[in-house]
Amino acid sequence: MPFVRQDMPQYHYADSDGLIGLRGVMHYCQIIHTWHFHTIDKGNDVLPQRYGAGWVYTRYHVILNRKIDYSGPLTLRAWL
Repeated sequence: MPFVRQDMPQYHYADSDGLIGLRGVMHYCQIIHTWHFHTIDKGNDVLPQRYGAGWVYTRYHVILNRKIDYSGPLTLRAWL
């Protein structure tokens, strides 16, 4: 079951043309996975202390049909 959260597009993730491209999308990937881990009490603030481990991206799949503008909220989904 995916973890779903809404967020508003942030200008600081934008490319030089003012729209959010692949670089910004990768920031959102980090954000949604961090939120997901925190909701299951496995956030990057507790993993090293409790388990002596951390997490790193090993694979990702991004489909970006067009750059993201600021016309409305983004729906972020993560599967772990």
